[in-house]
Amino acid sequence: EETKLQDQNEEPKFSYNIKIKDTIQYFIKYDKILNETTELVSGFKRNKLYQVVEIVPPIIWNITEETKKINQHDCTKATCNFRGRNYIVWFTTDIQTNFGPLKLNGLPGLILELCDETKEVMLSAIVIKQETKPINNEKSISKIISRSDYQKIKTEGAKDLEQSLKQLSTKMDRQFKIVVSTSSIKTIEMD
Repeated sequence: EETKLQDQNEEPKFSYNIKIKDTIQYFIKYDKILNETTELVSGFKRNKLYQVVEIVPPIIWNITEETKKINQHDCTKATCNFRGRNYIVWFTTDIQTNFGPLKLNGLPGLILELCDETKEVMLSAIVIKQETKPINNEKSISKIISRSDYQKIKTEGAKDLEQSLKQLSTKMDRQFKIVVSTSSIKTIEMD
């Protein structure tokens, strides 16, 4: 998202970049029997929550011979491409699970560290603890929707933001202009 403040007769004198981070995720739940994930996410309007349900997409992993220690666990490096990003992950077979963060599933152990090749997305396990009670964060959910419906909601939200900024420009002095572009909004899942 980029906003420029400029005199209409000259090159831009001031330029402000507003970056919107994809930090709307609250939790991901995985159902092994149905092979689907459920995410609790918020829309652009803070009071709107959605439960986004989708079948887990298959991931093709390349497990390498490289190893390193993370939190006293022997880890192995693996790579994959998932929804527009190339990921490098480190997983341990000390903790038996095939579910990972950000829907990165299918490895024979827990992912303790990951980053995409551009280093825009980076996660690292700090504390690992086994929870005996299920986490239930669903009490305030307003609507169950598909991933494609949620993508439409995000696109509409970006357009609403763009429109609000354009309306703000009408309240500025005549010699100033605000140029808005939401076409470069990036999220973790780019596809």
